[in-house]
Amino acid sequence: MELNKIYNMDNINLLKQIPDNIIQLIYSDILYNTGNTFKTKNNDIAYVDKIGNEKDVQEFYKPRLKEMRRILSPTGNILIHCDYRISPYIQILMDDIFGKNNMQDKIIWKKTETGKGAKSLKVLSKDYDEILYYSKSVNPTTNKLKLPHNSTSLQEFKYFDEEQQQYFKIVNLGVYSKISVDKMKEEGLIHTTRTGKEYKKYYLTDFKNNTISNIWVDCHNLYNGNNGEMNDYPTQKPRALLERIIHMFSNEGDTVADFFCGSGTTLVVAKELHRNFIGCDLSPIGVKITNDRLNK
Repeated sequence: MELNKIYNMDNINLLKQIPDNIIQLIYSDILYNTGNTFKTKNNDIAYVDKIGNEKDVQEFYKPRLKEMRRILSPTGNILIHCDYRISPYIQILMDDIFGKNNMQDKIIWKKTETGKGAKSLKVLSKDYDEILYYSKSVNPTTNKLKLPHNSTSLQEFKYFDEEQQQYFKIVNLGVYSKISVDKMKEEGLIHTTRTGKEYKKYYLTDFKNNTISNIWVDCHNLYNGNNGEMNDYPTQKPRALLERIIHMFSNEGDTVADFFCGSGTTLVVAKELHRNFIGCDLSPIGVKITNDRLNK
């Protein structure tokens, strides 16, 4: 097994060759069990996404997830990208293999603009995927990222404090105790409306950036169609999504792995962000596209 290489093989065979505890981050956009055959623009078969029933799904993924846990470093992270068809089964497996206490979050990724997935469901368009985020221990490697304020969030800071000469927004006091409220009053952090209702002040200067939530609505730029990012491979994921994941859950010099790597966005971004990488996919077409992208 070599670093910085993509393998065209069954990932369970590659996983068994990888030593314990050497991978910092695993991201994999797994098979969704749709039963569909996915083709390139040239009508070449890229891959067949069909495993079978629930029992087959668990039999396929259980040994692979066990191997993924083994090769993760003690502070490693694993993010499994899936949709509503398979997410419940995968979460049960990961709870068992990684431990419920090591489920860090579930990220909801809005993958496209509303309406583009309307053919998938008769009533509601299917606009999101789920990314199940687990770690090997309770102290994983994480890097906190923040987003710049957009016009919508800035509109919340519509009040002006003449004394402090700062804009602020107000939020409900919630479960703050009377002692806490009295202390905030002394510090000038309570805003009282004309009707006498009290709110807590949050100044704009205290919110230089927005903390990223677990609902990601700003990483679907791949589907713009004008950015030159699309390649000839179905189910490609946008660079912006992988850039965020790799920044947040690994550091420079770490090793990032994707065992369902498709056209290789994970590996390309990992290389650009100065991480080592390991990739694997059964599709010769995907491996060729990935190698072409890496060589560029």
